[in-house]
Amino acid sequence: MFKTFIKTLFNYVKTFWFLWFLTIIINIITFFIVYFKINPRDETIALKYNIFTGVEWYGRGLNLYLLPLSALIITILNFILFKRLKKYQNFLNFLTIFTSLVVGLIILSATLLLIRVN
Repeated sequence: MFKTFIKTLFNYVKTFWFLWFLTIIINIITFFIVYFKINPRDETIALKYNIFTGVEWYGRGLNLYLLPLSALIITILNFILFKRLKKYQNFLNFLTIFTSLVVGLIILSATLLLIRVN
């Protein structure tokens, strides 16, 4: 039973769908963090923070949704590339998934750091 579970899990990861699922989950978590922790409205909040100079950009709170939205757009574009390159090369398919995953993690970490500033 356990061996068959590991075998199916390996086949699932092998087809890259697990990484796409993980990328989408990271994007959803980022949207929820922006909505529930920072709760941006029309008031002015810090949008960009630099460790040397402090807060660099202030702006409307609704502009903070552009962070997870940009990660979602990159993920969608990479998914389209993944579908088009599926027949040709496996390495490029992995690169599209890996890029989406890294972008999602970077934007999630930026969002978590903006929680501390706001």
